[in-house]
Amino acid sequence: MRVVVPVKAFHRSKARLAGALSDADRAGLARSLATQVVQAAEPFRVLVACDDDGVARWAADLGAEVARTDGLDLNGSVQSAVDGLGPEVAVAVVVHADLADPARLAATLHDAEELERQGYAVLVPDLDDDGTNLLAVPVRSGFEFSYGPGSAGRHRAEAARRGLKVHAVADSPLAWDVDRPDDLP
Repeated sequence: MRVVVPVKAFHRSKARLAGALSDADRAGLARSLATQVVQAAEPFRVLVACDDDGVARWAADLGAEVARTDGLDLNGSVQSAVDGLGPEVAVAVVVHADLADPARLAATLHDAEELERQGYAVLVPDLDDDGTNLLAVPVRSGFEFSYGPGSAGRHRAEAARRGLKVHAVADSPLAWDVDRPDDLP
């Protein structure tokens, strides 16, 4: 299993919080949240997908592997990182870097590893059941990622198209991501 965490350059992150936080505070928040997510993924190996030298250094300092995905949007970045995983990796778990409370991440990763063996994709939607905060899929399934508004529904449909059952994790603290001012911890 490999945990893939796409991370945007910290100084470009959290634009929707511009009215509530300064540029420096948004960058600091993005870095802090991402650090918590990467650390919470232990003991699993983490691959940070990024297009920024500062993020690449930060990830390496945390002991994560780095996949450079320069010039790609979120979907392209995740797809490139997952498609580039070696043949020894059976499951990719894409986890977003803006989770407010990633304390249950390692336990969810263990559960996802077991459920994948039973033919499941594991999905943790956001609190609105709209976005996708965590998605575990078999690497060689041909799964096509489709993040953005409504991604939880599109990911459920893609899993079905690929012959995967979906285990959606409801009422998880991993559903709380920080996108809007009222999401701030």
